[in-house]
Amino acid sequence: MKIVSFGDVHMATRNLERMSEVLRDTDLVIVSGDLTNFGGVEDARKDLHEALDGWLKPGWQDFDGRVDIHTSQNVSDKEGKTNIELFEEVPLRDSRLKQWQKEREIWKTNERPGHQVLAIFQTIYEWLGIHEREAERIEILVGDGILSCPDDDGNFDHPVLLQRVELEFLPEKRHPQFIFRKREQQPELYLEFLRALPDANQRQIARCAEELKRIELSPLGGADTEGFLRRLIQSLFPTGGHLLTEAEQHQGADPTIRRDPVIFIRQRRSGSGNMFDLVLVWIGRRAFPWAYEQERR
Repeated sequence: MKIVSFGDVHMATRNLERMSEVLRDTDLVIVSGDLTNFGGVEDARKDLHEALDGWLKPGWQDFDGRVDIHTSQNVSDKEGKTNIELFEEVPLRDSRLKQWQKEREIWKTNERPGHQVLAIFQTIYEWLGIHEREAERIEILVGDGILSCPDDDGNFDHPVLLQRVELEFLPEKRHPQFIFRKREQQPELYLEFLRALPDANQRQIARCAEELKRIELSPLGGADTEGFLRRLIQSLFPTGGHLLTEAEQHQGADPTIRRDPVIFIRQRRSGSGNMFDLVLVWIGRRAFPWAYEQERR
């Protein structure tokens, strides 16, 4: 086993590259003493990684960016002549790269929750701005019951149980908060989506929509919501539709529905599709004249 030990680098990291031949077949390298002329741990770590400067491809600075290296570089010698230098010519570079990548993964693991929270905050803040500017055109919804239905033209995949919500921002709090409040409207089925599904039972769609009006459900509900979604998928596709459990994955061509609550923003429903829905509701609640009833019989 070959062990090489040296110390007191004092920020002269270029001198380490002169040891490339010695370190090429070394089993263990021990670095000790003063790595820097001043500073602390961060300065020492900076010196350890200095040899990677210029070798890392752009993009590694991004939190989820890939770490790739240039396999070669053009370097000038003392006489000004340009030569091609390979990354692997200095074995210490590879060991430093692996050490740095390991430290970077640990750092990402510790920082990821904060980055995820910040990303969500920024997204919702953008929603707030869009909603304030276009309140008449934009609406925010909570959805669940992700219905997946493979088709020759692609895969239908969208929540079908929807609840409109209002978005509030409380900047005066010690930690600024967003609040989603349920609106007065009852939850609804995404009828335009359901009616576009191939082979779906259109009569059962109407029956499930009527059932939803009679019961108190929420996309974020428990057993009652799950039971409704199970009845929905089995009614629409009695020969193959089923509700997936958390452990199941969608496989095959049979339509499925799964619990996976989401919050999303979309344009408000308008146009002929929504108009027909309103007309159907109005007709369903209206008492028809006696003469018309007689004629229907």
